[in-house]
Amino acid sequence: MPNTDPSMVTISTVASPVAELVDHEARPALLFGRRLLISEEGLQNEIGHWYEYCKSVVAIHEALGAECMVAMHSDATEGARTGLSACAVYRRSSWHGLHTEPNIVKRYCGIISQNYLVYRTIDKLIRERGPFDVVFAPTVTIHHIIGWRWLAARHGGSGLKRLVLLFRNNAGYYTQDSQRPKFRKATKIFAAVLRSFRPLLKSGVAGLATDSERLADEYELLSTIRPEVFASPRVAPESASAPSPSAGAIVRGKRTVRFSCLGPARFEKGIDILQDAIRVVLARRESDDISFVIQWNSQILDENGSEYRPAPALAADRRVRFLTELLSSNQYNQELAQSDCLVLPYRRQSYFARISGVAVEGITAGIPIIYTRDTWCENMVQVAGAGIGVPDGDVNALVNAIEEIAENFEMLKSQAVKRADAARRLNSAEAFVAKLWGPFIAAERN
Repeated sequence: MPNTDPSMVTISTVASPVAELVDHEARPALLFGRRLLISEEGLQNEIGHWYEYCKSVVAIHEALGAECMVAMHSDATEGARTGLSACAVYRRSSWHGLHTEPNIVKRYCGIISQNYLVYRTIDKLIRERGPFDVVFAPTVTIHHIIGWRWLAARHGGSGLKRLVLLFRNNAGYYTQDSQRPKFRKATKIFAAVLRSFRPLLKSGVAGLATDSERLADEYELLSTIRPEVFASPRVAPESASAPSPSAGAIVRGKRTVRFSCLGPARFEKGIDILQDAIRVVLARRESDDISFVIQWNSQILDENGSEYRPAPALAADRRVRFLTELLSSNQYNQELAQSDCLVLPYRRQSYFARISGVAVEGITAGIPIIYTRDTWCENMVQVAGAGIGVPDGDVNALVNAIEEIAENFEMLKSQAVKRADAARRLNSAEAFVAKLWGPFIAAERN
């Protein structure tokens, strides 16, 4: 007999967010009739994890009966709009030049104008299409926080009953080997705005969140307010889950070990280090026992702002494949499912505290990972994954790790598969929804 008590409905902690999260007969549950607005100004296409992240959040909530709407860029492609109840309203994004503007006056004017744009855009959306039970902004920086504070003051408790701001980027920066962030002078304004949320946090009208304990530490040092740590809503789909260790060993003996670097390549993700390492690995062998797949479907700029391109020698090698076209969700999931190991040599300075969505997908799919030591990724792999850590920027260590994975693939694969369920529990839909809708769920249960 299906459980029809709304207070007792449990979301699956093992299935993908796009799977059946609740029994259909139990659907009139916690979120039935609730309205969620997701705000992601940078969402223009299906490249990157903005799209997949929002898509996963929508899938989770629609499975629970909630009505969802995604506010995205006005130039969003049809592919990005499809299936997301898109509301293409942002005419400008802070991610297209404002962060890297060299002129300091223009940079600060950009911060002010972008905050005003966020306020004006969402204010109009709330007045025309609200109210919303929860408004969720999953990528908040200094370019948005003031606008959201104004919105909370105007609409908090009415047009938007609860506002949740999630910080996925560093507020500070980390020097070599330091585990304590340093903050630039401009972050004093950011910290002051964060502290102004205190009364709204106490009443439950607002919530501040992040997706990493290390980032929570960083924001607490900055503002004395510790954000809640949310689970990642984006895990590997069931189709990407690995076979049993014994079946994998039989298959592995007859094929190449495939190393993948998925997600849009960027310089801060160590794409130059990866290319250097691949050149060395392939020069040492003539066989096809190792192959590489690199997602490179957007422009990459190096530290000097110059375009960084795929190495011609690698592009010409039969053992290397560059994914240069836009990938659909199904195509991306297929590439993930066919990966034997994920190579993620992210630079520590950028990823000491930040999470990697690709790493979450990898560990929840039972895939070994090569990661940079002393980063969030190392913590995640140690808790619920398998793989090898390398020092930041060390090409030789990365070469050795690739060759070690190839030689000991069955053992590491077995470890990764055994721990995949634990990874899925850590990054469950249930955990995510409980944090996002905390006050509502508590009220329902009381």
